[in-house]
Amino acid sequence: MNSPLTLPPVFTVRLDKLVGRKTELAKINRLRKSLPDRLATQFCYLYGAGGTGKTYILDHLIHTKDKSPNELIAATKIDFYDSNVHSDIELAAQLVSSIRPRDEELVNHHFAEFNRSLARYRTQESNAAQNLRDQVMSNFFAAWRSLTQTHTCMVFMDTGERLGYQVTQTDTQHVSDLPQARTLKWLQEVIQDDQKMPRTLIMLAARPQPENVHSQLLALATPSRCIAMDGLDETGVDEYFTELENALRTQKDNLDLSDEDKDRFENTAAAVALLRETGWHKKIAAICDSRPVAMVLATQIYIDSGPQRQQIESLFGTSHDLTTSRQILRQALVAGLSNFTFDQASLPMQLLAILRKGLTKERLSKLLKLEEQECDEIFIYLQKQSFVKTLANNSLVLHDEIADWIDAEK
Repeated sequence: MNSPLTLPPVFTVRLDKLVGRKTELAKINRLRKSLPDRLATQFCYLYGAGGTGKTYILDHLIHTKDKSPNELIAATKIDFYDSNVHSDIELAAQLVSSIRPRDEELVNHHFAEFNRSLARYRTQESNAAQNLRDQVMSNFFAAWRSLTQTHTCMVFMDTGERLGYQVTQTDTQHVSDLPQARTLKWLQEVIQDDQKMPRTLIMLAARPQPENVHSQLLALATPSRCIAMDGLDETGVDEYFTELENALRTQKDNLDLSDEDKDRFENTAAAVALLRETGWHKKIAAICDSRPVAMVLATQIYIDSGPQRQQIESLFGTSHDLTTSRQILRQALVAGLSNFTFDQASLPMQLLAILRKGLTKERLSKLLKLEEQECDEIFIYLQKQSFVKTLANNSLVLHDEIADWIDAEK
């Protein structure tokens, strides 16, 4: 590679502060505070279109420092996009793994028998394993009840729209088989039976499609425990761009950046400040339905003054119908991503490679015929983008909303 990769600043920074979601957070915190007085399992369903910030809220809660001494908040979320959760037993195992880092000694003490029976289950032949299955799950619920005699728990699940598929169904777009239908059935049974996981708040985030899964998840949560996510309101948009400017100025010193990249971050922060001062940030938000992930892309592409800037500007204050406006924006954003290049390989090649499939270094190397050092540089570059997530097996996948846009523009 002849030159170092240039980091697009707005794509790279991550906001440290949760902005524009005070109402949603207040509802969740009310549920948390009620847990000590409630024996029943509490289920909170967070749903909305892609890019509205569902995962962002879960991550904020995971990293919150505002918690009581007897509150166990999971250190990780269970992502049904990932390849580790295909059955109810594996879901139970992941729930234990998600809370273990908060108090390893406590969790290992309560779940010792579950862990032993799980290990036996995983090493048995299929017929023998089936006989062990009920014992494994019985041990799990007994351990959870024991733990919650002294503690409350909050656990997180993401990409819930992937629940409910049939065991025999596969999807060649994805790196692994879809979760089994039994997983959703087990979740329903747990939530409806107060004795299985008492004093526990299960938070699940999902898109509202497919309808059959969405309707089942809605039915599990009372209206007070359903949170519909939409774009940010006007105050939230102002907060978002203010925090974006702050993040660009402060995080440049925490990232491993060249002097040239640091200057680019500072200049981008100044450009964001100018957008706020002129009120143009509201125009960008409006054409993006105030969805954070779209605002990230549109802001960076607009600031860079490339050929797609005119497409974006053409949407400001126009009378296009909503469908046409969204199509023009989608085309501008996908094309704008093409301007960020790795010398001989354009970013869309990388993005297309990680659409719904896990992109590993090995796949990347084969795709672009790169030497190991070059491959490592591009892989790390992609990992730094806020709309790319790293799965448990260290492969990369693109944010679903952007993946959908690129699919539509193929």
